[in-house]
Amino acid sequence: MRNRIEPDESHGPHPWAIYTLDPVRWREAMIAVYQRAYRPLGRYCYLRRRDIKSYIQWLHRRCPEGLFGAVQHMSLLGWIAVDDDFINEMGRLVGAVHELVVNPDVQHHGIGRALMNHALRWLSARGCSHVELWVGVDNEPAQRFYRRLGFRPIPPARGIWLKMIRTLAPVPKSGQPHPTSVILE
Repeated sequence: MRNRIEPDESHGPHPWAIYTLDPVRWREAMIAVYQRAYRPLGRYCYLRRRDIKSYIQWLHRRCPEGLFGAVQHMSLLGWIAVDDDFINEMGRLVGAVHELVVNPDVQHHGIGRALMNHALRWLSARGCSHVELWVGVDNEPAQRFYRRLGFRPIPPARGIWLKMIRTLAPVPKSGQPHPTSVILE
């Protein structure tokens, strides 16, 4: 855990912080959170442990710096995987949110919103003007969550998936590190 990101204080102080995750060190915790979060949504996820492990490895290969986790007392509460160099199905370079999962025991406490807001700032700072994600067509709670964060659906659905997009405001190029990043030694 080298990079620590302070939580967004707009919803009050939090007892957790957002870190850049090393998927080797955090793999078991990432798998556990993924399995718990997707248990009621089986048709939208990998079910076998080895498939989840391969998926996390793929996410890391896609964008090694784009894995962030909300951590409290060395316990992973949730994580997000983003990609600042993704070519979508139309051949357009976009930012992508590949995964956002929060342990059901701590959902509705601002963790998912903080992870997403951090990821969107990160993507914007990396020059992404648009971000896309795919959400299950029957996963209405997730669709409402993404709409509240400014995403809009792009119909029609493709099979069991609905594409949602959001435009990002550009971040001024100042040459300075991200204002919320600090390096832990």
